[in-house]
Amino acid sequence: MRELGILIFLVFIFGMAQAQEKDYQVLSHNQFLELIQSEEDSVFTLSHAKIRFDSLTDQRFTNFREPKDSILINTSIVLEDVIFESGGLLSYISFKKPVTFIESGPFRIRNCSFSQEFILRNSEKFELHKNDAFSNLWYDISNNLFLSPVKVRISGNNSKSVTTNFYQLNFEDNVITTELRNPDFNNSIVDISGYDLVQVVIEKNKIETINGRVHFNATGPTNNTFITGNTIRSEALFIYKKDDMRELELWDNKIEAPVFLGIDQLLPNYIIDWKDLEDKLISSTRYFVFHFNYFSDTIFNSNIFSEEFVNRYRNTHRIENEYVFNAETSLLGSFRNHYLENHNRASANSVFVAIKDLETQRLAYLYREDPTFKTYFTWKVNQFLKIFSAYGTEPARAIIFSVYVILAFALIYLFFPNSWDAHGKNRIVDRYLFFFKYLKKNAGIHEVYLEEKQQDLLDYEEFKTLIKDSKKSVPRFFSATALPLYQWAISGTRISAKILSKIDILKGTWEDLPTGQKAWKSFLLVGGFLIALVYDLLIKVLNALMLSINTFTTLGFGEIPIKGLPRYLAIIQGFIGWFMLTIFSVSLISQLLN
Repeated sequence: MRELGILIFLVFIFGMAQAQEKDYQVLSHNQFLELIQSEEDSVFTLSHAKIRFDSLTDQRFTNFREPKDSILINTSIVLEDVIFESGGLLSYISFKKPVTFIESGPFRIRNCSFSQEFILRNSEKFELHKNDAFSNLWYDISNNLFLSPVKVRISGNNSKSVTTNFYQLNFEDNVITTELRNPDFNNSIVDISGYDLVQVVIEKNKIETINGRVHFNATGPTNNTFITGNTIRSEALFIYKKDDMRELELWDNKIEAPVFLGIDQLLPNYIIDWKDLEDKLISSTRYFVFHFNYFSDTIFNSNIFSEEFVNRYRNTHRIENEYVFNAETSLLGSFRNHYLENHNRASANSVFVAIKDLETQRLAYLYREDPTFKTYFTWKVNQFLKIFSAYGTEPARAIIFSVYVILAFALIYLFFPNSWDAHGKNRIVDRYLFFFKYLKKNAGIHEVYLEEKQQDLLDYEEFKTLIKDSKKSVPRFFSATALPLYQWAISGTRISAKILSKIDILKGTWEDLPTGQKAWKSFLLVGGFLIALVYDLLIKVLNALMLSINTFTTLGFGEIPIKGLPRYLAIIQGFIGWFMLTIFSVSLISQLLN
C-alpha cells in the first residue's frame, strides 16, 4: 500500500512538471528572431517561452562567431517570463524601438545598439524550474551602445527549487549617451541595480547624460559590488548599498557629477579610492531630508538634483544649517576613519583637508553673522593653516613657504648695508678701483694686490718684529709658536699674490700695450673682472641670505645688524618665522604620532 502511494505521488509530480513544460513555447534563437522580424504590429510581445540553442540553426549566436552584418529590428519588444536556456546570446543587433525584459533571462547582450529605452526588470518572482538547472545565472550586458535611458534591475532568487551556484550581473564596456528632455524628481536616466546577487560588476562604461541621473544600487547579504574604470558625466550619481554587503570596490573612475552616497557602514575590506569622490561627495540622506523639509511645496514639481539645487545645497545649506553641516562632516569623518583603519595615510589626510575646508567655509559664515575678533581670528587661522600646512597634514609645505619668506627678505636686505658685510655697497666700487689702478700703473697685478693689502701686512710685520725682538726676553715657547702663527696669517695673501703673478697678462700699463695685443688681452681682462664681480655679488648675496636666515629663525645674536626700514622688516620676519616654524613642528609631531 505504501509503495502504491509513493508511485501515485511520483506520477502526480511528473504530470505537473509535464503540464508546466507544456505551458512554455520552445523556440530556437533563430526562430525567436524570425518571429520578431515578421511582426506586423508596432510591438512584439512574447511570454511563457523558452529560447533554446539549436546547433544546426543558431551558430550565429555563439561566442566565437562574429557575423558580418548586424540585424536591424524596428519593432518594440516586450518579453515576459522568457527563459534563455544556457545563457542565450544576443549580439550584433540594432534595436530601433524600446526593448523591455520582464522576469526573463538569463542572457548575454553584446555588441548591440539601442536607440530607445532599454529595460530589464527581474524580481525574486523570476523562477527557473528544476529541469532547467543551470550552473550559473549570468546576466552579461557588455560592449553595447545605448542612446536612451537604461534601467536594469535584477533580484536574486533564493527559492529552494532553483539549483544555482552563481547569480551575477556584468555591465561592462558599454557606451551610454542619453538626454532626458523633461526631467523631474522621479526620473533617472541610467539605473543599474542588483539585489541579493552574488556579484555585480559595473566596469569600464562610458556614461554621459544630460538632465539625467545615474543610479548604481547593490544590496543583499551575499552581494559583492565592483564599480571600476567608469567615465561618468551626469547630473548626479547615486551609489547605494546596505551594511550587510560583503565587498565593495570603487576606484579608477572619472566622475564629473555630485556623488550621493547611501552606505550604512564602511567595512574594513572595502576598497574605495578617495580620488573618485573628492569634492563630489554628498550625504544622500541629509540632502533628501533637507529638501523635503524646506522645499516640500516644490519637491515634486521640480528636479531637485539639478545643478541649481545641488549648488545651493553645497554652497549654502550645508554651510549655514548646523544639522546639515554636522551630517556632512560625519560622513567625511567615517571615510577618514576607514582609511586610517586601513593605514591609508594619504587618503585619510585628503579627507581631513576636506573636513577642514568645510569647517573654514562655516567659520566664514559665522563671522558674517557675528563679526567679532574671535570669529574673525578663528576663520583666518584656519585659512592660514590651509595655505601653509594643509591643516597640519603636510609639514613639508611649511618648510617650502619658509624658504620663500627667507628668499624674499634676503632680496630686500641685499640692497641695504648691514654690519655683517664689511664692504657693504662699496664692495663693487672697490673692485672697479682695483682694476683702474692695475690698468694705469706700471706694475704687476700681484703688486697692486699687495699694495691693497699693505695695511694688513704692516700689522703682521709689526707682529713679526715683536717676535724677533722678544726672543731673549720671553720663554722660547712663545717665540716658537708665534712665528708659525704669523706665517699662517699671511699665507692666504701670499698664495693669492703668487697666483695673480702667474696669470698676469698685462705687465705694464694699458696705454703702453701694443695695438695688436689689446684686442685679445682686453677680452681676458674683462673676463677676469667679471669673474671677480660675480664673486663679489655671490658674497653679498650670501651675507643677505645669512642675515635673513638668522632673522627668520630668531637667533638674533643679541642685535639686529641692519639699519633703516629693513630693521623693522626684520622684526616682522622674526615673528613670521616663529609662527611658521611652530606650525612645522606641530604638523611634524602630529604626523609622527599618527
